[in-house]
Amino acid sequence: CKQCSSLRSIQNLNSLVDKTSWIPSSVAEVLGIVPLQYVFVMTFTLDDGTGVLEAYLMDSDKFFQIPASEVLMDDDLQKSMDMIMDMFCPPGIKVDAYPWLECFIKSYNVTNGTDNQICYQIFDTTVAEDEALNLEE
Repeated sequence: CKQCSSLRSIQNLNSLVDKTSWIPSSVAEVLGIVPLQYVFVMTFTLDDGTGVLEAYLMDSDKFFQIPASEVLMDDDLQKSMDMIMDMFCPPGIKVDAYPWLECFIKSYNVTNGTDNQICYQIFDTTVAEDEALNLEE
Protein backbone atom coordinates (compact mmCIF):
# COMPACT_ATOMS: atom_id res chain seq x y z
CA CYS A 1 0.00 0.00 0.00
CA LYS A 2 1.58 3.29 -1.11
CA GLN A 3 -0.13 5.26 1.65
CA CYS A 4 0.85 2.87 4.47
CA SER A 5 4.41 2.05 3.39
CA SER A 6 7.60 4.01 4.01
CA LEU A 7 9.91 2.71 1.34
CA ARG A 8 13.54 2.01 2.16
CA SER A 9 16.54 1.47 -0.09
CA ILE A 10 17.02 -1.87 -1.82
CA GLN A 11 20.41 -1.96 -0.06
CA ASN A 12 18.49 -2.98 3.08
CA LEU A 13 18.11 -6.43 1.51
CA ASN A 14 21.75 -7.04 2.52
CA SER A 15 20.47 -7.79 6.02
CA LEU A 16 18.72 -10.86 4.59
CA VAL A 17 21.79 -12.28 2.81
CA ASP A 18 22.64 -14.64 5.68
CA LYS A 19 19.17 -16.17 5.69
CA THR A 20 18.69 -19.35 3.67
CA SER A 21 15.21 -18.49 2.41
CA TRP A 22 13.67 -15.14 1.77
CA ILE A 23 10.15 -15.08 3.10
CA PRO A 24 8.08 -12.47 1.23
CA SER A 25 6.88 -10.89 4.48
CA SER A 26 10.51 -10.47 5.64
CA VAL A 27 11.53 -8.86 2.35
CA ALA A 28 8.55 -6.51 2.54
CA GLU A 29 9.40 -5.54 6.12
CA VAL A 30 13.06 -4.82 5.32
CA LEU A 31 12.01 -2.65 2.36
CA GLY A 32 9.39 -0.80 4.43
CA ILE A 33 6.49 -2.16 2.40
CA VAL A 34 3.15 -2.84 4.05
CA PRO A 35 1.59 -5.67 2.02
CA LEU A 36 -1.97 -5.39 0.78
CA GLN A 37 -4.54 -7.34 2.78
CA TYR A 38 -7.73 -9.12 1.89
CA VAL A 39 -10.82 -7.35 3.22
CA PHE A 40 -14.56 -7.60 2.82
CA VAL A 41 -15.85 -4.45 1.10
CA MET A 42 -19.51 -4.01 1.93
CA THR A 43 -22.08 -1.29 2.12
CA PHE A 44 -25.13 -1.82 4.27
CA THR A 45 -28.38 -0.02 3.52
CA LEU A 46 -29.81 0.66 6.97
CA ASP A 47 -33.49 1.60 7.24
CA ASP A 48 -35.19 2.10 10.60
CA GLY A 49 -38.45 3.43 9.20
CA THR A 50 -37.49 7.07 9.76
CA GLY A 51 -34.72 7.24 7.19
CA VAL A 52 -32.12 5.34 5.20
CA LEU A 53 -28.32 5.37 5.57
CA GLU A 54 -25.71 3.78 3.34
CA ALA A 55 -22.97 2.65 5.74
CA TYR A 56 -19.58 1.17 4.83
CA LEU A 57 -18.33 -1.77 6.86
CA MET A 58 -15.03 -1.25 8.64
CA ASP A 59 -13.08 -3.91 10.59
CA SER A 60 -14.78 -6.64 8.58
CA ASP A 61 -12.66 -9.43 10.09
CA LYS A 62 -13.92 -8.46 13.55
CA PHE A 63 -17.47 -7.97 12.30
CA PHE A 64 -17.81 -11.38 10.68
CA GLN A 65 -15.25 -13.14 12.86
CA ILE A 66 -14.02 -14.71 9.62
CA PRO A 67 -10.70 -13.70 8.03
CA ALA A 68 -11.27 -12.39 4.50
CA SER A 69 -7.98 -13.94 3.40
CA GLU A 70 -9.24 -17.44 4.20
CA VAL A 71 -12.90 -17.38 3.16
CA LEU A 72 -12.10 -18.01 -0.52
CA MET A 73 -10.05 -21.10 0.29
CA ASP A 74 -12.22 -22.73 2.96
CA ASP A 75 -15.64 -24.21 2.18
CA ASP A 76 -16.70 -24.18 5.84
CA LEU A 77 -15.88 -20.48 6.18
CA GLN A 78 -17.77 -19.81 2.93
CA LYS A 79 -20.80 -21.62 4.36
CA SER A 80 -20.52 -19.58 7.57
CA MET A 81 -20.39 -16.39 5.53
CA ASP A 82 -23.45 -17.48 3.53
CA MET A 83 -25.33 -18.21 6.78
CA ILE A 84 -24.46 -14.78 8.18
CA MET A 85 -25.61 -13.04 5.00
CA ASP A 86 -28.83 -15.10 5.00
CA MET A 87 -29.37 -13.97 8.58
CA PHE A 88 -29.11 -10.30 7.53
CA CYS A 89 -31.11 -10.71 4.32
CA PRO A 90 -33.26 -13.83 4.73
CA PRO A 91 -34.30 -15.22 1.35
CA GLY A 92 -37.99 -15.13 0.53
CA ILE A 93 -39.07 -12.30 2.83
CA LYS A 94 -39.71 -8.62 2.16
CA VAL A 95 -37.08 -6.04 3.03
CA ASP A 96 -39.27 -4.45 5.72
CA ALA A 97 -39.35 -7.80 7.58
CA TYR A 98 -35.53 -8.11 7.74
CA PRO A 99 -34.08 -8.48 11.25
CA TRP A 100 -32.76 -5.53 13.24
CA LEU A 101 -29.02 -4.94 13.39
CA GLU A 102 -27.53 -3.22 16.41
CA CYS A 103 -24.30 -1.52 15.44
CA PHE A 104 -22.07 1.49 15.99
CA ILE A 105 -22.13 4.04 13.17
CA LYS A 106 -19.98 7.11 12.78
CA SER A 107 -20.13 9.83 10.20
CA TYR A 108 -17.22 11.52 8.47
CA ASN A 109 -16.75 14.11 5.75
CA VAL A 110 -15.10 13.32 2.43
CA THR A 111 -13.91 16.18 0.25
CA ASN A 112 -13.19 15.61 -3.42
CA GLY A 113 -12.21 18.88 -5.04
CA THR A 114 -15.11 21.20 -4.31
CA ASP A 115 -17.56 18.38 -3.52
CA ASN A 116 -18.21 17.59 0.14
CA GLN A 117 -20.01 14.40 1.12
CA ILE A 118 -21.03 12.93 4.48
CA CYS A 119 -20.29 9.21 4.69
CA TYR A 120 -21.16 6.67 7.36
CA GLN A 121 -19.32 3.59 8.54
CA ILE A 122 -20.15 0.65 10.77
CA PHE A 123 -17.34 0.07 13.27
CA ASP A 124 -16.55 -1.78 16.48
CA THR A 125 -19.44 -4.19 15.84
CA THR A 126 -19.51 -7.98 15.70
CA VAL A 127 -22.10 -10.48 14.57
CA ALA A 128 -23.34 -12.23 17.70
CA GLU A 129 -24.05 -15.91 17.32
CA ASP A 130 -27.71 -16.66 17.93
CA GLU A 131 -28.77 -19.93 19.55
CA ALA A 132 -30.78 -20.73 16.42
CA LEU A 133 -27.75 -20.04 14.22
CA ASN A 134 -24.84 -22.32 15.00
CA LEU A 135 -21.92 -21.21 12.83
CA GLU A 136 -19.76 -24.19 13.77
CA GLU A 137 -21.92 -26.74 11.94
